[in-house]
Amino acid sequence: MFLELIDGSGLTAPDYRIYNEKGDWVVENEGVEPDIVLEQNSLELSKGIDTQLMKAVEVIMKKIKEEPREMPVHKAYPVDQPGEK
Repeated sequence: MFLELIDGSGLTAPDYRIYNEKGDWVVENEGVEPDIVLEQNSLELSKGIDTQLMKAVEVIMKKIKEEPREMPVHKAYPVDQPGEK
């Protein structure tokens, strides 16, 4: 299935099933099991509090603290000057 969007781009949706040799579903149409399972609380969501997003931020901030990385060094970006070609 292909849907054309007003900006000229497109969107596809799975419209067939994929099985392995044992007859089990393959990732398409099944999804991926999350690493951390959290239930959404509808009351908190109505207040703008997303527990899943906040847990993700907590986990990544802990990882950044435990495994800091240096930013890569690169050359300065070229800047076009007015009148230059």
